[in-house]
Amino acid sequence: MPDSGHASPKDFALIMAATFFFMGSYVMVTPLLTGFAESLGSTHVMIGLIGGVANIVALFFRPFVGAIIGRHRKVRLCLIAGILQLLGAVGYYFLSDPFLILICRILAGAGYAMSSLCLSTWVAEMMPPHRIGYGIAMYGTMNALAMGLAPAFGVLIYQHLGYRISFALDIFFVVVMTLLPCFIKHSGNPPVVQHTPEEIRKARFQFFLPAVLPVAVISLMFTLPYYTMQTFIVRYTEVRHIPVMVSLFFPCYAIVLFLLRLGAKSLFDRVAFIWFMLASSLSAGIGYLALIFMEGNMLMFLGAACMAGGFGFAFSVCQSHAIIISGEDQKGLANSTFYIGVDIGMSAGPFLGAMLWEYLPIEWFFWVLFCFAPATPLLWLLTKPFRKHPQQVKIQN
Repeated sequence: MPDSGHASPKDFALIMAATFFFMGSYVMVTPLLTGFAESLGSTHVMIGLIGGVANIVALFFRPFVGAIIGRHRKVRLCLIAGILQLLGAVGYYFLSDPFLILICRILAGAGYAMSSLCLSTWVAEMMPPHRIGYGIAMYGTMNALAMGLAPAFGVLIYQHLGYRISFALDIFFVVVMTLLPCFIKHSGNPPVVQHTPEEIRKARFQFFLPAVLPVAVISLMFTLPYYTMQTFIVRYTEVRHIPVMVSLFFPCYAIVLFLLRLGAKSLFDRVAFIWFMLASSLSAGIGYLALIFMEGNMLMFLGAACMAGGFGFAFSVCQSHAIIISGEDQKGLANSTFYIGVDIGMSAGPFLGAMLWEYLPIEWFFWVLFCFAPATPLLWLLTKPFRKHPQQVKIQN
């Protein structure tokens, strides 16, 4: 049976809380696992695998989840995803073999891919059509809050109590994330849409939505330079001897992003995608310029704030646009297609940074990343023949 109507405020609050604990559980251990693997005597290759395998797993696993998400209850899929993440979290706590930690990270990566798709698609299905952008923006706001707080909290606990207690907190986050969806009355049942037998046959083997691929390309153009910057900004400031408190960069980014998404509210549903994309490109460009000329904390904070208006804001805009232009029963597939660009950018960003670091003068590092900002709108123009435009939805005041 499909769900009748849209979600209650209680349901929306529960799924927002589940989103916070889901993202918090994932990012809390990310900065700890490489050091933990090193303490277990891992080789540099194994440390690199443990650090990056989750994103690689998500890249390849997400399309399969997107292909089935429109045919199954979201609450059931969230439970499966939670179990996968829980197996990984319990493994971090109890195991001391680097290879087994790698297996746990693979399970956690699969659970992360499934959770992110299920929760964001569920949010979109809860909202009336003219409020989808707002719902996805709030989903992104909870992600930003978790990304700003959970890693710092995990590191703080590790510094005072050790790795195992941090991993115990991670287990708590995963358990809460897994249980909260069980109390949501809007259970995320698949929408009932009539299809011909030929359409049903094709849907079974469809792993991406062609109409959303241009949006995925734009998300890649924001994600790739951002994760390149994220990986190397600490080392960049050290090598160039720039007197900044680089540890404050990402908290500043998270606070500004949180405020931006709260302030935008219904603008996600009222303003055309292209204007958001142009504003985010401009913001990202200013951010990279601030980092290029960075000599102290003020320009670093400006760069962090502009990154929030660039990559951070564009992430929610691209995700909501991908869902809006999809069919009623294709929101999950549209979501997984959008994440193709994100996953490629997250995985390739450190590699691009390593290439720039190795083969170009360090002064050119952020100049190369700056070039993505003006290139993004130009690339959007080139994708015009392949784009699908959403139908105009009447905005209710």
